[in-house]
Amino acid sequence: MEGYSEPLSAIRTSALEELAQATANLLSTIPEKLGPEGNLDLENVTFYAWSGNNKLSYDMSQALKKNTSASDYTVWENAFKKAVVHKVYSRKWLVSRSTMKLASFMETFDTENAGVVSMFFPQKSYSSTAPNWNNAIQQYQWNNLIQWSQYGWLL
Repeated sequence: MEGYSEPLSAIRTSALEELAQATANLLSTIPEKLGPEGNLDLENVTFYAWSGNNKLSYDMSQALKKNTSASDYTVWENAFKKAVVHKVYSRKWLVSRSTMKLASFMETFDTENAGVVSMFFPQKSYSSTAPNWNNAIQQYQWNNLIQWSQYGWLL
């Protein structure tokens, strides 16, 4: 479709471990927001995909900035900028690839705060998905540092 593209970031993989550790440190400052009964605010945070009624793949930078203190976020942002060396995006992109007929598009994009890197945040609504995304995400290497189980998301 003309005028639409995919957000894309170039990532320095040698800086990913530092970013993962910085993310784990930042998340540890807001444990009350991260558990099944938490109040993580993802309202109006850019998302890059959805499945059924579930938004997925939230913009990491926006979500963390919205939910953490400015000083804690700034420390994290330094690690993020070392890892994310380039990003590009258009103002609209495809968030559903199942059929073009049912496709939906994001028409607004917070260019100032977008990191153009997605992150999964467990949520109660994912408990009824197949597979259960809250459990499945814990099988990925990123979880070795984040440890979602410490916030109450158990296998």
